[in-house]
Amino acid sequence: MVRQTILQILCLTLICSNTIALTVEDYYGSTTTIAFVPLEVTVIEVAIIEVEVEQTAEKITDFMFSIDLQNAIDANDWDAVTEIVGGPMSDKQQEWHTEDVAFGDTPHPFHEYIFGEDCHLIGRTTTDGYYPTKGYAANVSAGDMVIVNVPYRFQDVIRISKFCAANADNIGAVVIGWDDGSMNNFDNRDVSTYPQIAKNYDMVAGFVWANLPDVPVYYTVCLTPTAGAWMDSFTRQPTGWAVWNVYKVGARVDKIRKIYFPGKRIGILGMNCFKDQAYGTAAHAAYLTKVEDLDYDFSMWIPSIP
Repeated sequence: MVRQTILQILCLTLICSNTIALTVEDYYGSTTTIAFVPLEVTVIEVAIIEVEVEQTAEKITDFMFSIDLQNAIDANDWDAVTEIVGGPMSDKQQEWHTEDVAFGDTPHPFHEYIFGEDCHLIGRTTTDGYYPTKGYAANVSAGDMVIVNVPYRFQDVIRISKFCAANADNIGAVVIGWDDGSMNNFDNRDVSTYPQIAKNYDMVAGFVWANLPDVPVYYTVCLTPTAGAWMDSFTRQPTGWAVWNVYKVGARVDKIRKIYFPGKRIGILGMNCFKDQAYGTAAHAAYLTKVEDLDYDFSMWIPSIP
């Protein structure tokens, strides 16, 4: 990556500069003259190398910290957790991982959230360009939903924790799980990987719970043949499940609840995703009435992407 970037900039400099002429002869004897400034190329190379090395070092550091954190939690080594995340948060982490605590389970009157309005996505995600979001700069109002993308970077775990702390008075519900770098049961159908992914969810959930102990928390589950195995992988059950992969207002939400989620608290996450259904139509209103009557906790609508 570093070498490729340098060569691209080098070519650009050779074409655009006009101080020193360089004549190149090819295999057939044809000659081409190129002008360039060697000193400028050297400066650019050094700058690019420094930036790439810094970014790589940051990624490695974050990755190693996340491994260290997970290992410390697995070993119940709370002194190590304190060293990694700081004192007060480590106390909460110890309570989360060693005591029988649970997410908030307060009654949740049915509500339709609108993505980008009263539903906010935070955490590093590969879909930022497709689903417009303000991320950590989101202005959270009372009762809003926050979707937490499960990160692979330790830095993002801390940012998620700080975001939840700063908005604790306004966040009304949390969904853990978005694309998660394919750590979901839509992109990944290998059920043998689910227990480890569940541990990643659990680690992030601990930071959410530490700041929002009374707020209902939903884990994302994709409506696929592996949905049951996915939900069974979590030793600590969430308040409810946010169901992804239901996009059409005409979906058989009655069968979805009866077959896959009997007796569970659920909501629809991502209605209208990949679709262009009109908002506020009679069909949309009928859908909302049906999911509310079926005791769904919420539905989240994604506006059409321009």
